[in-house]
Amino acid sequence: MGVLLFYQQTVFPPVWFGLVMLCFVFGMLWSIYLVRIEHSLLTFGSLSSTYQTQFLMILNSGLALIIGISWVFWQTFFISMVPERVLSQPVWVSGTIIELPNQSLSKNRVRIKYQLKVDEIVHNLAMTEPSTVSYAFRSKPIVTLNWYIRRHDFLEKRVLPQLGEKWRFRVKLKANHASMNPSGFDYEAWLLQKGIVATGYIKAFTQQEKRLLAQSDLVMQKLSDAPFISVFTWRNWLSTRLNTVFENSEYASFYRALTFGDKSAIASEDWVLLQNTGTIHLMVISGLHMGIIAFLGFWFFKQIWCWVGYRQRWVDLPKFAALGGLLFATLYLMVSGFSIPTQRAWLMVVAVLGFVLIRRTFQPWSALALAALLIVLLDTTSVLSFGFWLSFIAVSLIFLALQSGVVKPVTSLEESNITTVVVEKPKRYVRWLNGFKTLLWLQFILTLGLAPFLIWAFHSLPVYSFIANLIAVPFISLLGLPWLFLSSVVGLISVDAGQWMIALLDRVWSLFWLFLQWVNQLPFHTVAFAERSVIWLLAIYLLLFCGLRLKKIKHQLLVLLLVCIWIISLSFGFFNGVQRPAFQQAKLTILDVGQAQAVVIETKNHLVLYDLGGKWGDKMDGTKLAIQPYLTAQGWSKVDLLMVSHSDMDHAGGLSRLMNTFSIVEAVSGQPTILNQRIEDNQQENGQRKKRFSLCEAGQIWTFDGVVFEVLSPRKDWMSSILTSDNDRSCVLKISIGGEKILITGDLSEKGERLLLDTYGADRVQAEILIAGHHGSKSSSTIEWLQAVAPAHVVFSAGYLNRFQFPKRAVIERIETLNQQGDQPFINWWNTACSGALTFEILSEGINLPLESRKIRRKWYHHRCLDSQQGVLFQ
Repeated sequence: MGVLLFYQQTVFPPVWFGLVMLCFVFGMLWSIYLVRIEHSLLTFGSLSSTYQTQFLMILNSGLALIIGISWVFWQTFFISMVPERVLSQPVWVSGTIIELPNQSLSKNRVRIKYQLKVDEIVHNLAMTEPSTVSYAFRSKPIVTLNWYIRRHDFLEKRVLPQLGEKWRFRVKLKANHASMNPSGFDYEAWLLQKGIVATGYIKAFTQQEKRLLAQSDLVMQKLSDAPFISVFTWRNWLSTRLNTVFENSEYASFYRALTFGDKSAIASEDWVLLQNTGTIHLMVISGLHMGIIAFLGFWFFKQIWCWVGYRQRWVDLPKFAALGGLLFATLYLMVSGFSIPTQRAWLMVVAVLGFVLIRRTFQPWSALALAALLIVLLDTTSVLSFGFWLSFIAVSLIFLALQSGVVKPVTSLEESNITTVVVEKPKRYVRWLNGFKTLLWLQFILTLGLAPFLIWAFHSLPVYSFIANLIAVPFISLLGLPWLFLSSVVGLISVDAGQWMIALLDRVWSLFWLFLQWVNQLPFHTVAFAERSVIWLLAIYLLLFCGLRLKKIKHQLLVLLLVCIWIISLSFGFFNGVQRPAFQQAKLTILDVGQAQAVVIETKNHLVLYDLGGKWGDKMDGTKLAIQPYLTAQGWSKVDLLMVSHSDMDHAGGLSRLMNTFSIVEAVSGQPTILNQRIEDNQQENGQRKKRFSLCEAGQIWTFDGVVFEVLSPRKDWMSSILTSDNDRSCVLKISIGGEKILITGDLSEKGERLLLDTYGADRVQAEILIAGHHGSKSSSTIEWLQAVAPAHVVFSAGYLNRFQFPKRAVIERIETLNQQGDQPFINWWNTACSGALTFEILSEGINLPLESRKIRRKWYHHRCLDSQQGVLFQ
């Protein structure tokens, strides 16, 4: 609890706080010692033993809370960080590659991602000065580096950095500053869990730098090979060898995920299928996989004991078999690269096998508590992971089900109600039947029990996960993973034999995959849920816990009761965290999608989307990053009006995914032909028919729940001659709510702004909120335009420290000039790079100040714009 509480703080405490916590720890330890040893000397020594026990429980609880807080504080305090002065500029970084390189191929270029444990950073103070500043680290920080290289150059490269090698790179590093959106993925927290303190990319020399410094285009230099005897060398050899074994398999990406924990090669559509069927947990190394490997080790060493070890009296069978399970689990941990989730799974196995090794009766709740303690001691950031909570909830549900009698372990024949007259064949049949019934009940309890957390955390629920897991879990547990493990071992000895075994596995895996595809094609395979509060989640699990503890109720009635509780709780509207605007009101949300734009306008019963963010590779776009999580959490499944300003990828990047996820009633754009061509190309790939775009045209008006949406530009007669650039063909949208106005201009330039002023005059373009054109480019938002619009709020949708340096200083100076003149309302300006997503509540009588996601979700480990950036990146 102390660890979780510390991670909820918004500011990291000063050093004196940690020292005070240490004093409290020692003080409470001394108090507990006095109570237990010298209680007769104290005033409460005369109290009854019951009160003494209660007092000790309070002391122990307080001590655990303070130890948890202190442990996080000092563990974080000693993490080595990259100095602020070397960020956002070219530096030389040397270190060891600690993870298998991750390659992503596209049509024209290749991206290779490295994880580097930094030994030294060398910073050139000036291009013409030879002096440097070096930073050496004892506790070495970890950074991720992306290397973008043309596909042709990549194919010609003979030597690439490999796992375990030491290299020197010329890079540009950046603080862990990611997009921050309501209900969106917290990438900064994810980086914290991985121990990554900065991200960056390998930076080539410019032509000017080459001339001034007489440098070649060499941006990396190999310092040393990987040590001959090291985990890195061994794992790199295994990866190379098994890649050869897997190379002819169409399921190689899944085999690598289950063997090395490398999920990068799994296609986006495969992830969607796994998510829709509720089987995504089976392709991520977890306690189930680690338990299977440990069981194989336990069984293998047991067979060795039966063959040889029984003759040695000093060899104890349970301990010997448990050591085998621990050995296999540890080897699996090493092969998978010591990733944080795998370490958690390994510690859970250690906690269970520990009871066997110390010859103690297995106590499930003690084992679970021990596993939790070990995991948190090793890595306190585990409490930030949904996987951590899902694992412990799942194991707790299994223990509760077994103890309550809802699920009974398979008993011997004599203990069952079947008479002993039955012959041997029926006995085996009964055991199989009982085993199947146990699996059925356990899967039902897990499906029911994990659903509330999935709804709360991910705002969706795979409807057919019970059916899918009923086949998938036994398949992975009994056949898939054991056969893959055996094939890998054989492949290390003989590649041909390993490929033959993988080919056999492919045949069975293809049937398994066909089954998942069939489940995914069933109607209503996924149900989306609006955002729900933590109170709702805690109330559900309290009811489930109480229900499973009621032993006297018959099992059928108990299960029915649990189902009723679960279904009824989903309809409790007052537990929802969603509040829709009233009639003639609207909610305007400018999502944080980096150097791109995505705007959501919500009325009482309708939804309007303006722009869809960017697209970054094949696996990430604006819809996946921000739009889909936000709309799902708000309970939207249909877009009444989709307006994509123009075809640039920083405005239309999420189009394909949005079309595949939400139903679209009407779609318009300033460049519909180009967007329709992209839709047709996507239709040819997946065979689904999508909504087509029409031209957004000046004079179009939609009215939703008393809110008026009007297009001001472009006009048809402007398209052929006047509006020659893609940016100026952007849809210009004006939104009117009573006397309040909002103006969204896409990438409109100075030319387009002047054309609107000449056509409509200042009165028609006046607005209280202006979404600045072209992300704050100096070619937009002229002083004449700002004077005419006279906004009270200007919003820049820009990426943090983007390469264009938007919003430009010239635009900020224009706003400051108007504010100093005082001839119009004071202009407040906002930047999504520093504020995160911005949400304005527009009422007919006024506008509420925006809610900034970076402030609302702020925790001490989240990055914030620096004070020195005030006036440049934020007001």
